[in-house]
Amino acid sequence: MRLIAKDAEFDFEDITEYVFSSVNLEPFTPYVVRVVSKNNAGLTSVAYSSPILIDDMNPQSGTVKDGQTWKDDLGYQFSLDTVNGVFIHNSVLQNGSSDPCYNTNLYSFEKPNLDSTKITQNGLLGVKEGSSIEYQEGQVRSGLNKANITLQRSTTTNIMLSGAYGVVLDIMSTKRRMSFRLKGPSSSAELDAYVIASVVFWNGPRGTVGDYDPEDCNGTNVEYDSMGMQLRPRYVKVDGTTADPEILLWTRFANGTSDEQTIHLPLTVNLQNFHRFTFDFANDESTVSLRSSVSFNFDESQLAVLHNVPESIFGTTNVIFHSWNRDGFLPGLVDVFNPPKTTIEISDIEFSAKLNNSCDYGKPFYGWKSPIIEYQAGIGWQPLTDDVKEFETVFRPSKSCVKTPCPVSNCDMNSTTKMVPFNLTNLHLAPYANRTAYVQTGLLPLSSQYRQPAMYFVTIKAVTASGRIVVASSNGLTIDVTPPVPVFVDHVDVSWDVYEPTRHQSSNSTIALRWRFYDLESFVVDYQWAVGTAYAATDLQRFLSIGLKTFAMNDRLEGIIQPNKTYYASVRATNGAGLTDVAHSLGVTYVASALNPDAFNQTIVLLNRFELDSGKNLSVDIQIDRIKYTDRLGVSWGDISLLDTIYWQIGTNLKGDDVLPEMDVGFAGGSEAVIENASLILNGENVGGLTELIARVKPGYSESENFFRLEPGRITYHRIKVCDLSHQCFDVVPNPIVVIRDEDAVEMSVSNESLRLFVKKQNLVDDDVNPVDKSHSVSIEQLMVCDPVKHLL
Repeated sequence: MRLIAKDAEFDFEDITEYVFSSVNLEPFTPYVVRVVSKNNAGLTSVAYSSPILIDDMNPQSGTVKDGQTWKDDLGYQFSLDTVNGVFIHNSVLQNGSSDPCYNTNLYSFEKPNLDSTKITQNGLLGVKEGSSIEYQEGQVRSGLNKANITLQRSTTTNIMLSGAYGVVLDIMSTKRRMSFRLKGPSSSAELDAYVIASVVFWNGPRGTVGDYDPEDCNGTNVEYDSMGMQLRPRYVKVDGTTADPEILLWTRFANGTSDEQTIHLPLTVNLQNFHRFTFDFANDESTVSLRSSVSFNFDESQLAVLHNVPESIFGTTNVIFHSWNRDGFLPGLVDVFNPPKTTIEISDIEFSAKLNNSCDYGKPFYGWKSPIIEYQAGIGWQPLTDDVKEFETVFRPSKSCVKTPCPVSNCDMNSTTKMVPFNLTNLHLAPYANRTAYVQTGLLPLSSQYRQPAMYFVTIKAVTASGRIVVASSNGLTIDVTPPVPVFVDHVDVSWDVYEPTRHQSSNSTIALRWRFYDLESFVVDYQWAVGTAYAATDLQRFLSIGLKTFAMNDRLEGIIQPNKTYYASVRATNGAGLTDVAHSLGVTYVASALNPDAFNQTIVLLNRFELDSGKNLSVDIQIDRIKYTDRLGVSWGDISLLDTIYWQIGTNLKGDDVLPEMDVGFAGGSEAVIENASLILNGENVGGLTELIARVKPGYSESENFFRLEPGRITYHRIKVCDLSHQCFDVVPNPIVVIRDEDAVEMSVSNESLRLFVKKQNLVDDDVNPVDKSHSVSIEQLMVCDPVKHLL
């Protein structure tokens, strides 16, 4: 057999393959291999290979979604044996043209928009050594499509001076991708190990800047959501070990309300040259919480995916470029005219807008100069790995098109995008990660320990005809094998209080419900509720979805709800993995009949244990009861059928509440309420100091000490509000009470005449009694009571 390449001939015997080496191939030139075969009879035949072109570009990586819906990324599932995914294959060879999925706008440093900011700030928020730096506008120089940021030693104080350049990015309304080129830092040798070049997506106020320090063991929290990237040089730690250079990606939630996330990537390139950094934002529009993610690309290759990104980052966010000094490092100052300094350079900031097509939810895979001929899928514990499920072929595309003025391939240029769903089966996924987590919620005790659910990453490997490979991963699929957990399902009477649980109601037309579930793994994503005439029944209302609301009511049941009948409701909660649980109420009874107010008047009495004299004729038109103590009052009620609670109010006028604002004294299920020793005692149990209890129900009330006293002659008016189980209430107004002790002198004005009252001033030594003339003009029905003086003045 003879193989011919150009003008060279090679003789082979029984060889069926050959590798050409040391061949100087040129771009844009087709190459063809001709194989000449000759048998022993001298007969020959010739075969030609397909044309071969040089491919010097990797294929473009695309977006990988978990599940099989392109618009809504699946974040959670309960299956342990199957994983589904989807990606888009674009069969058009772009041949060096621009990215087909983005409408790119170049940011202008020469003509910045009104949202750009050069930041002035003392200190760096969120970093333990942040006080060692000051940001000044003069440290930023912008123009000619770039900005230079200089970090240098101050020549007047012991701090570092730096600059920060901010750009406002509106991700959800207009932008889905941001990219930029960065070079640096170029610095003095003394600063090399301590300079951190940083890009922060910052939700704090404009004109401020914060960052993140992974070496801050105590965790310096800030009150703003943020996300960022840091370029961290090689560094010798305090313990003598060396930290290799790396790219650090991080997210942080305001006030530490959720776990921080960090991804450490090795940095192996020379930063003295420009490199392109790209952030692709993917915000899932499904109801699953916390499904926003950001894909990070370095020099057009995807390196990582940040998941569980704060939702606020996907609104209007400040993107801040700056540099800062690691560990608050301060270099020495030898020459004030040449202080140690370093500079980073940012250029070619690009924003890519939405196109209102599939690109708004992710980008396709495609080749540049050679077509993608095979896609493989695998599963790993981390992005871009296949340590859980090794790569296997899931799709082989048909013939690709070439994007040229005269296409040479006979393919349909108008039908070039294919959505490719795939599934990986026969898996044996572990439901939990090999670690535990600690959570702090209102439902579990502080630092309660629970098993952390496992998260897996689906990775797609795209292979071109030339053998070039690109890989991309999904933003993570979390396993959840437990359904939501119910906390309570309570009926409420909307005519009374939409928050207070009840077993009885006065409405004959409405069933209202309030509930709570929790799910620590995949969150609750939907609630449905139903109503029935028996426990767990749905004969009055089938299950209806109400989204994530935790309150619902059906007010179209008039004529259906019957007196003294009990009705039930059920709530079905679904989590992000699709698991459900149903909880049922204990029922609510419609009470049609209310209590008789006349019966209340006969039942409510003021306690006579305090020597109350009923009906003492101290008034012309009203009847007043007398008590002999200044520091105690009480009220009691008998066995009242259908009673729900009692409210007690005391004032110095008929409708006043200056002594005791309206307070629930029947919640404990007793039959009396007493004020004694400046405390409220319900059915014999002290429930608290009066001053503290009043402050809870009366905003603005302030008293330094717990004190209660009624002066002699003081008339107090009591209002008792009695509420039955149907939440219908009636007021009972007992006789007013006046404090008159045996030793008190009493006179009363009947016709608005002036009173003259003689009281005794008693000398405790010689018991002499001297009359004291007290004259006072009072209005009708007013008492004048004097307390005898027991000490000589």
